[in-house]
Amino acid sequence: MNPDHAVRGVAVFILLSSVIRSLLAWQSVGKGKQPAVSARNLASAILKAVGGLLASLAIWLGLPIFLGSGIHESAAWLAMAAAASSILDFIASLLWRRPAKVERTLPLVAAAAILILGSGALGFVLHLRSTPGGIDPIVCAHPPVLGRWRVATGGRTALTNHHHAQPPQQDYAVDLVIDGPPDASFGQIVHAPVDGEVTIAEGKRSAGDGPAEGNLIVIQTASGSDIWLAHLKEDSVKVARGDKVRAGAPLAAVGDTGSANSPHLHIHCEWNGRPVPIMLGPGLPFAVRGDILGLQAK
Repeated sequence: MNPDHAVRGVAVFILLSSVIRSLLAWQSVGKGKQPAVSARNLASAILKAVGGLLASLAIWLGLPIFLGSGIHESAAWLAMAAAASSILDFIASLLWRRPAKVERTLPLVAAAAILILGSGALGFVLHLRSTPGGIDPIVCAHPPVLGRWRVATGGRTALTNHHHAQPPQQDYAVDLVIDGPPDASFGQIVHAPVDGEVTIAEGKRSAGDGPAEGNLIVIQTASGSDIWLAHLKEDSVKVARGDKVRAGAPLAAVGDTGSANSPHLHIHCEWNGRPVPIMLGPGLPFAVRGDILGLQAK
């Protein structure tokens, strides 16, 4: 299930709810004993429709950005649209003259449903972006690559991470591509993210050959965690099994070996067969699909 589709489904629901509320107000047009009442109800119906449209557009456009990396931009967008929608709805409620009890109750129920569903959707998005608990994350002392990179896949669930549960050790795996042309990642230098010992170093596999990970390096930290760097360029691996490496040391180059259908760096961390969340540099958040990361050496 695509999370963007789920979020936009919520937007459609809110839009439909606003249409229903507008129709209820529209039905009141002409039921008043005075023409002024009908005019007020007509204005109320129009304002409710506009307010619902604003709320729907805010979720449709804003939350997918939030699910990616533009937290501040999408939060500002949502706040402004929600404020405008609330003001319009408030004015509409003042204008609406409701002749029947059901017409007083249904809008309140619809408003409560929108509030609950919207809060649930926002909470779910925050959950997707949060760092998994249960085990301390590994923080890279040095980013595995340098420059401006996009998270092609990453996160705590299969909604944003196609590596999730395939196998479980890769639940929090991250695929990185440079923020540029599709092939610009190829040949970029891969650095040791932590101090440790190389336990696996394979660099002779050609693109499309061998196991899914292609050419790879595995570094074991002092705590026993294993960090995997996969899909490395053929003949680019500069280390061998048993080598001690320091964070920041050049190890290889980004490639497209194994199951990779385009050049990218796969990185994940595991400990005794358990997945471990990995932060790609000091001060960086848990990476989620769509994030744009400016990775720099400290």
